Amino acid sequence: MTETIDPTEETQVSEDPTESSAVRTTVPGRTVLRLVDVAASVLDGRTCRSILHGIDLEVHEGELVVLMGPSGSGKTTLLRIAAGLDRPERGMPVIDGEHLWLLSPVELADLRRGSVGYVEQRWNLLDSLTVVENVSLPLELDGVARRDSMRQAMAALEDVGIAELARQFPSELSGGEQQRAAIARSLVGSRHLLVADEPTGALDALTAESVMRLIRRRCDERGIAALLATHDPAVAGWADRVVYLRDGILADRSAQVAP
Repeated sequence: MTETIDPTEETQVSEDPTESSAVRTTVPGRTVLRLVDVAASVLDGRTCRSILHGIDLEVHEGELVVLMGPSGSGKTTLLRIAAGLDRPERGMPVIDGEHLWLLSPVELADLRRGSVGYVEQRWNLLDSLTVVENVSLPLELDGVARRDSMRQAMAALEDVGIAELARQFPSELSGGEQQRAAIARSLVGSRHLLVADEPTGALDALTAESVMRLIRRRCDERGIAALLATHDPAVAGWADRVVYLRDGILADRSAQVAP
């Protein structure tokens, strides 16, 4: 099982995380994401290697949690389970009180599309759609009128600084531009859980800061819950909590991480 993580103590920090060595902490609100005793294994050559050992984690409304750990420690596996993409060997991911694997496939797809924004390292943009069509697609699948979905998609692209690329196709974008398009897609609409795997990995420092400022603002102003995996200590500076995954165990490292 994991070490107990209690983020109830408030700490005053600067709005700019680069000006303080403290990690933000806030009084937790409603629990949006809860992982209960999650265990998982992965194939390593011909052997099956246990990678997650009874993970317990909660992410609350308005909270930004950063997940760190060595390569191969299971961060991506944990994120995919948290987003309802992969099924754990044991335990249960719960989003908004819904036990994901008790839902039907249609119910799970509806919940993920309407409530969860997920950013993979590969971005997974559809090559046959323009950038704005990629971003608007989740809204249109939810029945939002095309004019409204396109308006919201353009606003999301403006937020990540690539509105001028809206009519381009993904193949015409750089890696960093594709990553920002994927982030815009994850934030469009009224989703209230963001799960992102290395969301600034392909970005330069200035753009990465802009993206993290946007995610931080969405947490503070709209109350979204965010779980981000990263190797970048600068990203940790924007977090309410930093948790560390090693040897299949999750531990709180908030007091030890400086931006």
